[in-house]
Amino acid sequence: MKCIRIHSKIMGISEEHRPQEEIIRVLSPPHCARGPKGCDKCREAAKIKEICLLRIFFDGGMIARPMIEIERDGSKSLHEFDVLRRFETADEALQYASDNNIQDVDLS
Repeated sequence: MKCIRIHSKIMGISEEHRPQEEIIRVLSPPHCARGPKGCDKCREAAKIKEICLLRIFFDGGMIARPMIEIERDGSKSLHEFDVLRRFETADEALQYASDNNIQDVDLS
């Protein structure tokens, strides 16, 4: 994070000002960049499904992050994301979405 803060100061950019959105998705926790085909721990993590609050970024950042495919207006694109929170139940996730005006929720 220190490198990001330094780079952001140099470039005049902050993480808070990058185009972003919060969404809720069911996904497997990311382990590393090699993925399930090249890593035993990733293969094990792929068996786990969690309901997560994600912050997706619409432009490229200066650090490596996992990517997720998002569909907007019939067009699919890949975006970086951070996991902000994990929910225990679908009801908890739906309540959080309602309380925080999160429109994009996919629990399938």
